[in-house]
Amino acid sequence: MAGLTARQTTAAQLDRQPTEASVKQEEERLKSQFAATMARAKRLDARGDRKGCTGALNAARRMYIL
Repeated sequence: MAGLTARQTTAAQLDRQPTEASVKQEEERLKSQFAATMARAKRLDARGDRKGCTGALNAARRMYIL
């Protein structure tokens, strides 16, 4: 059950089931957002910005469910 997660949207609460395409699109969006957040953490770490790096890593951790 581990993986990326996002908040439930208002549209998801309506009487509709997600399509395979919409699920795949959201998964790709989450992967991209996670990768961007990790890249930001790496850039901040390389600059020696420990507080910023830790913040970015915490944001990435909140995107991921173990």
